[in-house]
Amino acid sequence: MQPLTVYKIRHYVNGEEITEFEQALKDTEPLESYNIRSDLPFEGRLFLQITDPRPPAWAAFLAEGIEDLNIPEIERVSGVLFVKIYRDYNQIFAFTFGHGRYLLRPDCFEINYGLRVALNVLYDKLSGDFQPECIKSVGSKTLARNTIRTQRQTDRRGTFETFGVDTKRDFLQAVTGAPISSEKWGSRISGSDGVSINSTVSFEGLGDLCRVITQMYSQETYLENFGWIDNWQDIKDPVILEELQEMLVDAIKTGSNNVTVTVPEFVEWDGLSEFYFSFDPGIRFADPEDADLRGALEQGGKLEKLSVNQLRRWRVVTDTVDSNESYKWPLFRCLIGDFTLKGSEYILSEGKFFEIQQEFLEELNSFIESLDVTEHNLLVSPGDIEEGKYNRIAAKSNDSYLLLDTKTVRVDDMTTPIEICDILTADGCFIHVKRNLASSKLSHLFAQGSVSADLLLMSKEYRTAVLKKIREEERASGKSGFSDLFPPSGPDGITPGKYKVSYAIVAKWKNRDLATALPFFSKITLRKHVEDLRRMGYRVSVAPIEYMEKATSDSLNDIYSGWRGTHREIVGAHKKIEKEKKDILSLIKRISKKVDELVSMTDSEKISKTLSEIDEMISSLEEKIDSINVNIKYICGNSPKFLEDRDEDYKELNRLAGEESLTEDEKFALHMLLEECKEEDEDLRRKMGEQERSFQELKNDVQTLIDRYNEVKNP
Repeated sequence: MQPLTVYKIRHYVNGEEITEFEQALKDTEPLESYNIRSDLPFEGRLFLQITDPRPPAWAAFLAEGIEDLNIPEIERVSGVLFVKIYRDYNQIFAFTFGHGRYLLRPDCFEINYGLRVALNVLYDKLSGDFQPECIKSVGSKTLARNTIRTQRQTDRRGTFETFGVDTKRDFLQAVTGAPISSEKWGSRISGSDGVSINSTVSFEGLGDLCRVITQMYSQETYLENFGWIDNWQDIKDPVILEELQEMLVDAIKTGSNNVTVTVPEFVEWDGLSEFYFSFDPGIRFADPEDADLRGALEQGGKLEKLSVNQLRRWRVVTDTVDSNESYKWPLFRCLIGDFTLKGSEYILSEGKFFEIQQEFLEELNSFIESLDVTEHNLLVSPGDIEEGKYNRIAAKSNDSYLLLDTKTVRVDDMTTPIEICDILTADGCFIHVKRNLASSKLSHLFAQGSVSADLLLMSKEYRTAVLKKIREEERASGKSGFSDLFPPSGPDGITPGKYKVSYAIVAKWKNRDLATALPFFSKITLRKHVEDLRRMGYRVSVAPIEYMEKATSDSLNDIYSGWRGTHREIVGAHKKIEKEKKDILSLIKRISKKVDELVSMTDSEKISKTLSEIDEMISSLEEKIDSINVNIKYICGNSPKFLEDRDEDYKELNRLAGEESLTEDEKFALHMLLEECKEEDEDLRRKMGEQERSFQELKNDVQTLIDRYNEVKNP
């Protein structure tokens, strides 16, 4: 019994008809080819790739510590057997052996062809006694900005529902199960892009097998239970493909958040080394998610003339730790993104563009449109200000709002600190705020809301920590009543229906509603989290927050652009000083301890070693003192001028706040912004004086320590 895996070669690729076997291969030059017997009832040819013998990559490591190690060199053989049959037209199939799949062009075979065949076979109720408990494993990926690939299998066959696939959000990629007709299909069939079977078919029967596979693909049995897999359809129209490819290139050139780099398949991460782009192996990254594609292209002088052909030709590469092999994926296949073209929604995933079916999209949009808009009055955004600043002025604008932005809570069963929300209202609404409509940021926003709400419901530890944090912020802000949201007996439980989670998105909405403005991935993610929150019992709302009228926003942004660079550098200098101070205090403790030890030392070798260690630490101390000195000079040299310039800008802000074209809400937002900026200014003035005083004290402490060391060193 020979296990077989077969792919259906597409009839056309990018408008080109595939008639010859070689057209479906990446590169024929390193391959050996063999014709099949002429008496067989189908056309075909075998292509083999045989690598040169070489030892495994881990052999060199072992040889470092083992003498006379003799590990034999190995060669790898991969093959593709093409079979051509006639059914309505000439159809080509590719049977792969070893790593033969990687010899095929990634765009030459039909997507999800094997999946549809397998579902039709497994759910073919006419072939015998149908058993719904026929599924052994399922592979899927979640449609979101952060794609989650999942492979689930059971120790015994089960129903499809056993595997917990979300039919509204998951992209079904693979299924394995036991066919009803084992005589025809063997004991097991797996379907993804290709179809794999475990049957007793002979070589001579491969043509008939291809015909049966074609027949099963054309059936619509799968629609009864799996019609939802057609919610996204592979795009084959060359005109639409060309337009989408142009949009992709433009998105990369502009650095759009709509496109990110990912690994396009399951990998064993612990067996992989660093990743790099083939066009610049010098730039390495631990994970494609960390890659700055636009930056790498720009640095290499390749951004301006970027083309889709280059994206297909270039590779994302990673070497394996335990062999001489590398994973190489076309860069195009590693890109993920979503696009809107002529009123239709498209996604790019694993090198393929898919159109979102209209019925599915209408259902999704209808859900988004049905979401309640928050009843809480949140400020319009006075220009393109930072998210943190918006949250501060929004919270200050209303006594019934408590600022909790950046106030995080840690619990034992979570690996990262959890942000409660950005703004808590006195009537129990947890408002989570995010600026702009980028999919990646919105995914974080939606997850933040549901994770916090879930812990609030399920974790007493989290509720206790949240209540403590709220009381701290009440004392700091002078506001009250927010801690009363929790049961008077303490944080022993909550009734979710008394609380609401609201997602506030600050963006240039341009009279668009949520369903129109949100990217497709974000709508999918939002629906998932809203449904989860409702299942918990929470009420959910959304809050589209608009920028001010364009002319006013442009004027404000001109002012902000003059502030941002210098303000960011001044704040950054303060942060560097605080870090250096912390390091200096740590060094002072270590040096003091070493000096104490030195006093009682008699062994000359130990004394010499300790003196060397202390001298090295003092050298580091002096470097850090110099660094603080540079940053304090920068702060004292730039802060007064910056604050003076801001005073002039405040006159312009006051003028803008008096314009008759502004609404009362917009004027109020500007006044709140002015108050916030003036508080920032006072904080900068205070810190400037404090840094100079504390630095002088620190220098005195360091000098005292050095003097003591010199006394011990030279008695």
